[in-house]
Amino acid sequence: MSKVEKSGSEPLITNFKLMLHLNSEIRWSAFLASLILNDTSTAASWLGLEPADICTVQCERVDQDGRPDIVLVDEHDRISAVIEVKILAGLGPSQLERYLQPQNGRTISYRLIVPGQFPLSIRAESWQLNTWEDVLGQFTTSSNRWVALTSAGMISHLSDELPSINEQMSWVDLPIGSDFRLEVRGRVSWLYRQLIPRASGNLALETSSSSNVSIISYEIPFEHPSGDYSVYMEIEESLSRKKGWPLVVAEDSTRPTGPIAIIGLKKNDSTSRGFDWDLLHAMWTNALKDTGMDFLAASAKPRAEHDKESWGTHVKNGMPKFVGRGYGENQAAKHGFCVFGVHAMLSGDSMDSLAESAQSLIAQLHNMEEVAVARTTNK
Repeated sequence: MSKVEKSGSEPLITNFKLMLHLNSEIRWSAFLASLILNDTSTAASWLGLEPADICTVQCERVDQDGRPDIVLVDEHDRISAVIEVKILAGLGPSQLERYLQPQNGRTISYRLIVPGQFPLSIRAESWQLNTWEDVLGQFTTSSNRWVALTSAGMISHLSDELPSINEQMSWVDLPIGSDFRLEVRGRVSWLYRQLIPRASGNLALETSSSSNVSIISYEIPFEHPSGDYSVYMEIEESLSRKKGWPLVVAEDSTRPTGPIAIIGLKKNDSTSRGFDWDLLHAMWTNALKDTGMDFLAASAKPRAEHDKESWGTHVKNGMPKFVGRGYGENQAAKHGFCVFGVHAMLSGDSMDSLAESAQSLIAQLHNMEEVAVARTTNK
């Protein structure tokens, strides 16, 4: 905890490589807190506050329901802002919801900060998404020379450390010596930024907290008499992580194999028992079968006995064995939803440019939206 004070010294930092590693969000948080301490006016302008609203800056404040990265407190000892810092990590389950504070007679500003290249989707109310580039850009105009130069240096450092992705690159063309996971995440994130969802659709970019792998999810809710259902798509890099991804790209190392999607039906429930396999079979027949997509032919083989029984019945009635892949009983019990469908490779030639891959993917997804919603919900 630190009180806001005027600093008489203004040390200059020109190289942040050892001080601000991308995997150390605590250090990024500490630097941001220092910028706020040394220029409360700019911080207040960014957060929609008054300078008097920033009297104390608390880092890693321990609350009953979590530990927000930065908490700002006003002169009356009331919380005025809560800031969560992300660089490479994703959000934990209900993480932002847990950080919501009692109003205590005042409005609280909630900000999640991420690199512009690696956006995250916010589902929690009250929170706003900011990028490091935008936030630090505001501090570069500070009258405090240390704040201005440090902010500019942090922007430059972030740009140098993150992969440079452009539409002319191929999905598999990774620079030798680069970070494999970062390069793949950069491609998935780039693809996400090209997609425009339907008005009724929910498009999100999630990051696995355990593997730092980016996943695009897209769901279109529809009315169903027996539950909360959506047409669901989830897109990620198809190279299996079970065999281990290289840490650094080498001449002879494994390369990405292109984006893959699970396309099917999602049901929000604590169990997969009662999932509408009739509806999934109809979706295959009416919406998926004739799209010409590259479906993975491996058998689905659901694990739970009730799913296996339903799947087997529909296979006997003509549904291909590869329909029914996804997340079943264990996923439902742990996360409150299950998904069953098909896996499909979404890129054409993996050596195509990202722009060409994106155009093909967007066309496929938009066609899927219209056909799946119209035919599946009217089986």
